[in-house]
Amino acid sequence: MSIEKALRFLSKRQLSCLLLRLYGKYSYINDIIDQYVEEVLIDQDGDETQKVFNSIYRQIRSYASESEFIDWQSVYGFVEELQALLNDINTRMRQLHEGKALMLLEVLLDSCEDICSHCDDSDGEISRFFKRSIDVWLDVAAQVRSKSSQDNVDWVAKVLFYFDHNDYGCYDDIISHSYVLLSEAELRQLAWRFEHQLQRAVSLDSSDFPGLLGLNRNVSLAVNGLKSVAEALTDISLFESATFLGNDKATQAQMSSVVEFALDIENYERARFWLDQPGWDTSGEQHRAFTLQLLQAKGDVDQIKQGLRSEFEADPSYSRLVAYWKIASAEELPLIQETVNILARQMTDANDAINMLLLIGNVQTAAEVLVSAGNYVQLSDKHMIRDWLVSFEQHQQALAMVICYRALLDSILNMEQSQYYTQAIEYLRRLSELDNDELDYQELENHPQYLQQLQNRHWRQRSFWKRTGCPKNMV
Repeated sequence: MSIEKALRFLSKRQLSCLLLRLYGKYSYINDIIDQYVEEVLIDQDGDETQKVFNSIYRQIRSYASESEFIDWQSVYGFVEELQALLNDINTRMRQLHEGKALMLLEVLLDSCEDICSHCDDSDGEISRFFKRSIDVWLDVAAQVRSKSSQDNVDWVAKVLFYFDHNDYGCYDDIISHSYVLLSEAELRQLAWRFEHQLQRAVSLDSSDFPGLLGLNRNVSLAVNGLKSVAEALTDISLFESATFLGNDKATQAQMSSVVEFALDIENYERARFWLDQPGWDTSGEQHRAFTLQLLQAKGDVDQIKQGLRSEFEADPSYSRLVAYWKIASAEELPLIQETVNILARQMTDANDAINMLLLIGNVQTAAEVLVSAGNYVQLSDKHMIRDWLVSFEQHQQALAMVICYRALLDSILNMEQSQYYTQAIEYLRRLSELDNDELDYQELENHPQYLQQLQNRHWRQRSFWKRTGCPKNMV
């Protein structure tokens, strides 16, 4: 029998399954299917609804099939484009046809892996976008379901599909946020399902790998699923049982997870109960932060201030200052600023001192601390450095800016990854702009000296230097 005749005997569902199996195997097959689907959709209907649908569909497929790598600096603009697309689905398409809006959302969600694979998501912008997309999908799905006369869609299965296909962590919230779509009975059904999966996984894990309970992927998935259902139902008992797994002795990590959840759902009694249990490092930041959050929730401001002030004075740090600064009164702020200005120059941790000074608005002293620290300051956190740059640029602290740009440039060249060269070239350009006769480099190498050292260390990255236009031994 020829393939043409054989295909006639297949149902629509069987043909769809066949296409889904083929899709993703080879890029040229994807292109054939995409082109055919687009042509059919265009021919089907010429009204506004179909035109909007086709336009958005093509944009999604274009983003998913993009081959050029998008570095972290360009990701922000790319996410703005994706967000505009999501807004179009949630407004224009949704107003025209909710069902087709839901279809487009599912096409967008299905493109997650393709999009993530060619983006540097160091800052998590792509992940956050798809988390927002999941929330929109849940909202539209709930609306479609509420208006359907015959609810013949297995919504639980749809939710589970995204939960199970979550390699990039973009769908972590799908079950915990599904209370807008699923009924309590369906969520309880999910809990029962995960409990049984957990029992089977624990039994297998304990017998095959004694002492390694929790390392099994099936155990982890079942626990995460059960916790997510507990979050959707705001069920503290279910969350506790999923967290402790019947263990007699709770770890600090487990108690932290439960306390955080209890505070989120405003169950202060259980939060207090677990904070009072043995096993906490009572001098640690985590217990202090939870205790502070509990006191704030209960409105005990005076006790909070007293505790935070004592902790900061005993062991000054940026994290302690942030907590105290947030709730200090207007009358207390000048005294805190005076204290920080004195302490900052005495601290051995330059990063902490700079962050504290920037928090209270003393940018000039922060720049002086950075310059005086020289090579002793640890500039490994690129996010922190970029935050510093915002303040230093606003207040024209040129030498501090030079140190920050050099640190960012060094970190990129040390990684030897060409996809970041565009950013590195921008940092080099800014350093050249800052270099002038008025800039006193003090103990630092001047710009030509720094460039020569940079070339000596990283001359093997010839493509970078070629793009900068700087020849070898330029100085």
